[in-house]
Amino acid sequence: MASAATAVHGLGKEAFSQATAANQALQRHAYLPALAEQALGHRLPADQQRILDELAGPAVSDFWTLHQKTVRSTVFARIPTSTGELDAKKDGVVLGLNPDRTVRRAAWQARWDGYASRADIYATILLGP
Repeated sequence: MASAATAVHGLGKEAFSQATAANQALQRHAYLPALAEQALGHRLPADQQRILDELAGPAVSDFWTLHQKTVRSTVFARIPTSTGELDAKKDGVVLGLNPDRTVRRAAWQARWDGYASRADIYATILLGP
């Protein structure tokens, strides 16, 4: 669809209108120019894009750093298995592959309980300032 949108957008609304007037069969596709415009990404003018790049870089980096610190400091339960206790977050893949359904369920529940214990912080990070 992106290449068709680019082609229709490149043709232009005026040219598409002229083609539609010349060929009535195209009338049923009159929605295509609007659809093509929606399919193309919004592009800022160069000066506005430069300002956005200057501001967004540090802000995104700060939120990513805060997210990583929050994940590292979140306490996740340890799940008893036949091979010993495993951390619900750090050993999530191993726990997810455990053949015992109760272990898998406990690990899944413990992982999300860990995230839920700091839900306010994660929500703040997600929503931003």
